[in-house]
Amino acid sequence: MKKIITLILATILFICLPTSCDSDDNNITQEDITTINKFEKITPLDKSGKANTNKQTWNLTNMSGGFVGINQDYNSGVIKWTFDTKHLILTIKNNEPKNSNYSGLKPGKYSYKIHHTKIASYLFVENTEYGIFILNKNNLIINQNKTINGGFSDGFIYTFMK
Repeated sequence: MKKIITLILATILFICLPTSCDSDDNNITQEDITTINKFEKITPLDKSGKANTNKQTWNLTNMSGGFVGINQDYNSGVIKWTFDTKHLILTIKNNEPKNSNYSGLKPGKYSYKIHHTKIASYLFVENTEYGIFILNKNNLIINQNKTINGGFSDGFIYTFMK
């Protein structure tokens, strides 16, 4: 009986170790970690580099990753994330059927902050880190596999377009 229990525990350990979280925090300094409370808000810029509206709406176009390896495309306008940069409020609207694979935040309003380091920017929703925040002209990527303290191997990657 002891041999069976030992074999089962060894098998579980063997399976769980490769799927555990990974850490690639060699590039993040202690200064980056200790300045976690020094947040800056995202300021959208127009083509001339001047700040424009206080709200930016992003359409979720793809969600991939997770433990089971989801790769789900969405039509523009089905799931919208609107960032109110003046009041730091994130509003999520979801018109996707209830049986969809969407595993993101539920529809509603959330406080958010963007934490900038020398390396990257990170999104915090309701004071909980949501992932690395990569923003360029018409694309936004939020990658939960990359966090300020390293990363995870089973987070989601959200891809948005304006």
